[in-house]
Amino acid sequence: MPKTADEVRKLAVAVANARRRKVLARDRVTAIREANVAAFIEEAEAGASLTRLENELREEAVGYYTGLPEAEQKTVKEAAPGVAIEHEIHVEYDERLAVAWARQHAAVMVHTEQVTTFDRKAFETYAKAHQLPFVTIDRVPKASIAKDLWGPLGIKEEGSPPAPDASGQTPGVDGNGPEDLPF
Repeated sequence: MPKTADEVRKLAVAVANARRRKVLARDRVTAIREANVAAFIEEAEAGASLTRLENELREEAVGYYTGLPEAEQKTVKEAAPGVAIEHEIHVEYDERLAVAWARQHAAVMVHTEQVTTFDRKAFETYAKAHQLPFVTIDRVPKASIAKDLWGPLGIKEEGSPPAPDASGQTPGVDGNGPEDLPF
């Protein structure tokens, strides 16, 4: 069917509007991408900074702990509130000597139909409980950091909601509007 000039003009206006909407939408998507790129970069930088600071805190905590007299080290469980001192047990040995010893002590060998193998975990567990002349056992201090440091440090977290009031309602959280917040 032949179209009238008016129908063609209406369709041309619709196409022009659709193209404009597409360009505007593309511009918004580009702006969102650019804004998110900045956010992704900020997140990566914050993560790197956090890792650096956590490693520094662990290093300082272990340094503080190892600087204490040995008698005092036995009583210290935390270098600071939320920064616990724990010990890793390191078992070091010459594997050839350990395998030779294990062959004489079948309890730390794994036997199958085809092969007998050295069970490292069983050997190290045994070595921790018994003094073997070719095994060195070290207790190495390490610091672990609580996931939530605000509580142990006694500091209210920035940006956290206010405490509940006498009625148990938390302004701005328990259905109250933001206008009820005390700041």
